[in-house]
Amino acid sequence: MGDDTDDRERRFYVRQALIDIAPNAITSAWAVDREEYPFAFEFIDRIGFREVNFGERASDGQNMMIAGDDQRRRGFTICVECGTLQRRRKQADHWKNHAIYCARPRDAATPSAECVFLYREFNSEGIRLYLPEAAFGDAETRVHSFVAAVQMGLERRFAGAVEHLRVARDVRIADGQDNPRQYLVIYDAVPGGTGYLKDLMRDPQPIFECCSWRWLRSSCGCNTDSEADGCYRCVYRYRNSFERDRVSRRTATLLLKEIVGYQDKLKRVSSVGEVVTPNAMFDSELEKRFIEALRRRPRRMRSVLISVLQSCAASRGTICALVSAIGGSNRRRCWAPSRES
Repeated sequence: MGDDTDDRERRFYVRQALIDIAPNAITSAWAVDREEYPFAFEFIDRIGFREVNFGERASDGQNMMIAGDDQRRRGFTICVECGTLQRRRKQADHWKNHAIYCARPRDAATPSAECVFLYREFNSEGIRLYLPEAAFGDAETRVHSFVAAVQMGLERRFAGAVEHLRVARDVRIADGQDNPRQYLVIYDAVPGGTGYLKDLMRDPQPIFECCSWRWLRSSCGCNTDSEADGCYRCVYRYRNSFERDRVSRRTATLLLKEIVGYQDKLKRVSSVGEVVTPNAMFDSELEKRFIEALRRRPRRMRSVLISVLQSCAASRGTICALVSAIGGSNRRRCWAPSRES
């Protein structure tokens, strides 16, 4: 708020948390013991965060892909001498963009501004979740819907406001892998942590309580409206207005229901990075999503599709590990894809 107004103007900024995790900071980890759905999570008692503010959200920023997040990042334009933020003003008020002692306004021939990003660094605790690539990869509606549902679940789990618990996306390449993997990190914005997340990771059960789909279907009146797919009393309030069209209550319910369905199939692992997914061998996100669409078909329809794909592979050799990815038992009938075919 500047001295030229008495009212605080609400603005939206592009913010992103960049994450650094030391291997010895992982205290416990679990993974679903099913090849077709490699969901996993781990508790990390010390995570290094660099929370970056890339400037006000606007359409005139430069597109940048950072840690898997592609957005327009405008930055903050400041005077190189006095550090005053350069705002859009009328020509008569241009002097307000500089401090009184600044000589730049009198030296018009010298460039007076540069673009910067603001950041803060801190250490805290967090929970990292590995999302199955076929179910979540390159599908913004699924990711944003899942994040909104998890934030709603955290609030219900602790029976109160938990604004200090935030969710960041982390895209990186795991050891021994060639393709980037997508993680979600639930972290405590209070430096050092408050102990909330440590309470969640005493055992796997509290995580699945936050992912319960039943309360998502019963906690809001919009469930009775056949045309509504969420509202500001449930999932919409956990994402800002720029992401509202990417949030779906129905999508979140399907994702949570599937995750909870694997609750009794957990095993301990040393880290979520060691979880191997068969879909990692596919070349494109389109192939991964195609596999996920097949896997979600009813069992009877899936068996017909498997038979068709097996015959295609036998005649052309074009499908790679397709049957195993959708639950087929006879994997030897599918061969690696032929680039010439």
